[in-house]
Amino acid sequence: MTEVHGGVDGDSAGPDGFAWPESVDPRAAAYIEGALGDASARNFAAWREHLIVPRVLRDVTQVSTEWHHDGRTSSAPIAIAPWASQTFVHPDGERATSRGAWAAGVPIVLSSNSATRVADLPGVDEGGAPFWSQLYVSPDRGDIVPYLEASKAAGALGFVVTVDAPTVPTDFPFRAPIRDIAPPSVNFAGGVMPAIAADLSLDDFRRIRETTGLPVLAKGVLSPADAAMLVDAGVDGVIVSNHGGRQLGGVVSTGAALPGVARAVAGRVPVWVDGGIRSGEDVFRAIALGADAVLVGRPAARALVDGAAGVEALVRRLRDELVTVMTMAGCTTLAEIDRSLLA
Repeated sequence: MTEVHGGVDGDSAGPDGFAWPESVDPRAAAYIEGALGDASARNFAAWREHLIVPRVLRDVTQVSTEWHHDGRTSSAPIAIAPWASQTFVHPDGERATSRGAWAAGVPIVLSSNSATRVADLPGVDEGGAPFWSQLYVSPDRGDIVPYLEASKAAGALGFVVTVDAPTVPTDFPFRAPIRDIAPPSVNFAGGVMPAIAADLSLDDFRRIRETTGLPVLAKGVLSPADAAMLVDAGVDGVIVSNHGGRQLGGVVSTGAALPGVARAVAGRVPVWVDGGIRSGEDVFRAIALGADAVLVGRPAARALVDGAAGVEALVRRLRDELVTVMTMAGCTTLAEIDRSLLA
């Protein structure tokens, strides 16, 4: 049986030593931090193996972290990763996450298993962040059509299809007790998210794009060969992710997988990455290794304890730290960050 951690000590603490406040149900905290083996801890550690090489005698009077994507400009190359049932942490759940991200100038990815209907997210004219909709493809493909249509009607920028969950690990114990406190999956009929298809294929990406006319990204790519296959087939973006270490204990860390995937993609589509990002230095490392942007999941869940203000503060901290690292490395724009700045 794979060892399960709610961090590295088997409780609800994270591998970076974060401890949840008593206001959050311990079952929810353990569910959010839970991972198989030491996969989450290795995600966290992998970024720190890449040491930064500062450069000197460069004009860094003006440093910009602006990220240009989808015809938009965000304040930093950061998005909030999808995570389920955010009312576990704060009564405003996904609405607070959206408002906090908007205040900090970055987008979010909404989990299809959210506690807030996609139609009830605040719009960008109401102080809500631009968003992508994440989804799992179900065995009956018709089950996801209403969610696709509702997401498009709500203004989604596109869809993030999770590709690394063809099965649910039988030895991940936090899922069972969480059902006692989980809200219904409000985006699906009957409050139950459909089962996940074990026969996901490139045809599903084509159908989603044909149904919605919106871009479709693949989340959960770790193999360069898979990345090349997806891009060759016309997928609009690749997200390097190992599901926060929740699917496979011995999985490769995202920091180790990113360079190979980025080389295979070769700039043809955007590459994002998540898993273990905790600081502006980590954001810098990810960009240097070939990512266009990062997603933060567990840090955003922790920040949501303080509502929208907490999410905003998290993003602003990461952005401010990124400015400091870029200044020390002699970079004035994201485009100037490359592999030569890592030892």
